[in-house]
Formats: sequence, structure tokens, C-alpha cells
Amino acid sequence: MSRIVAVLILLGITGLACASRSGGLHDVDAVTEIGWDSSPDLDPATNAEAVLERYSVDFKIPNPLLDAGVSTRRIDPSHESQIHCRATLLDSISTEADIEAVCRRDSLDTAGKEEYRRNYLKEHVHPGRFRIRIDMESGFSEKSIDPEHWVIYLVDAKGVMIEPVQVSSSMAGAVQDSVYSSFHRLSLPRTRIHGQITLSFDRVTFFKEDLLGKANPVIFLEIVHEKETVARVAWKNRRAEKKEQGAENVRTER
Repeated sequence: MSRIVAVLILLGITGLACASRSGGLHDVDAVTEIGWDSSPDLDPATNAEAVLERYSVDFKIPNPLLDAGVSTRRIDPSHESQIHCRATLLDSISTEADIEAVCRRDSLDTAGKEEYRRNYLKEHVHPGRFRIRIDMESGFSEKSIDPEHWVIYLVDAKGVMIEPVQVSSSMAGAVQDSVYSSFHRLSLPRTRIHGQITLSFDRVTFFKEDLLGKANPVIFLEIVHEKETVARVAWKNRRAEKKEQGAENVRTER
């Protein structure tokens, strides 16, 4: 964690720049909306996959090990240059959807669902916090998705940088497939590495701001490698959007 703090200090100037640009979404790689209080179409119990889709953003980042002693005679960089990522913001709504999705996938009965939910909440959910889970797929190696390669943090609508209180990672396994190499002019076997990086954040910041509350209309996730931002994605807070629209309607009526 001290490494993250040190890098955030070095990136202080960048943070000031974020404050001036964070009011808009023109510079993000991907954006989605969160914050549905109630909606038949986004009920975690009946539409878990739809909820998770809404709470997720897809993006790519450069492979940090691409040039680490790799000979272009052996590997075609066009197939190894990027890591595919999906970041899912897990609040109370999407967490329930995450649980339901696994229970359906594994065809758990009522008792199995209750046990899985109990264990899930005990392991992953902590009062006053929310999570952002980044699923990664790399065609390079397990080391290419090591969280030590990046500094990852949030930026609120005011441009304030928020570091995670906890970072964990896990390997989800590997899948064998093949890919056509323009360098070799034939299909080569390839191993796709899957892993996750999960970041936990305090919902209420040091400045007493609720990051998922109605006062914060947008959250940015920034991923930095060697002092360069390699990805910037965002979640728009629909609750805050509704509040702003309501205030605008009141001003119009007056």
C-alpha cells in the first residue's frame, strides 16, 4: 500500500489535471451507468446477467511484459500486445446479481444457494465498502497480469484521487486455443491466461463524501503503468443524475 501512496504523490500534478477534466466523459475508454434503486429489468434475482452487464465496462491495456526479452522471431506482437479487461463495480445491487449468477451457473438448490451466499458475503463483503473487480485475459503469461505492474485508483467527480484500502488477486486458470500468426503465416497454439484483480474502497472518503451517493455523479477508474495512464473508465451514478434533473425541473418551474 505504501507503494501506491508514493506513486499517488508523484502523480499529484496528474490529479490536479483530473480535477479540471473530470466533469466530462470525453476522455474515458468506456462508461456505463449504475445506481438503479428498483427496476423490473434490473432485478438481481431475475436478471442477474443484465445487472452485471450494466455494472461492467470493457477495455484493453498494453501488456507490460511485451518487450521484456521477447524475440519477435518467436512471438507475433500483434497477438500479444494487449490485455483484455472487464471492470465490474460491485455494490449491494450488483453483489446480489453476482451471487445469483454463480448459483444459476452451478445449478445450486435452495440449501446450496444459502450456503454459497453466506460464504460469499463473509469473504468478500465488508460494511462501508464496495469493490471493483477487474477480470483479465492475457495471451502472454501469468506474470503479465500481476497487480504489481500497475497503480490503480479511483477519481471522483471533483478530481480527488482515492486509493483502495485492499487489493487482492487470483488466477482463474488457463484455456488453450490457437491464433493465426501473420509473422509465421500459420495458426499457432496459444494459452489464454485468466485472472482477477479486486480492489476494495471505502464508500465514504476522508472528506466525508459518499462515492456512491447522490452527490457524486461519476466515478473514474484509472490504471497507471510507469507513470502513464493506460486506461480510464467510468461509472455514471444514475441516482445523482436523477437528483440533478429534479433540481433543474424545480428551477424551470420557478
